[in-house]
Amino acid sequence: MVNIYLNDEVQHIPTQSLHDLLMQNNYIDQHFAVAINNQLVHRIAYDTTILNPGDRVDIIVPMQGG
Repeated sequence: MVNIYLNDEVQHIPTQSLHDLLMQNNYIDQHFAVAINNQLVHRIAYDTTILNPGDRVDIIVPMQGG
């Protein structure tokens, strides 16, 4: 198990790809952007991006409003 930060909350996860993390948190069918350690990750790289201990994963979801 490794510790990462997902949207500023500590998560204890098995070593896995970013794609696995997104699936476990139900982000696959939504519009969103992902940054790891303040670096944007392109959607095509989700399967090959491996999370490391201490990574800060930010998932940004667009919101509508007025």
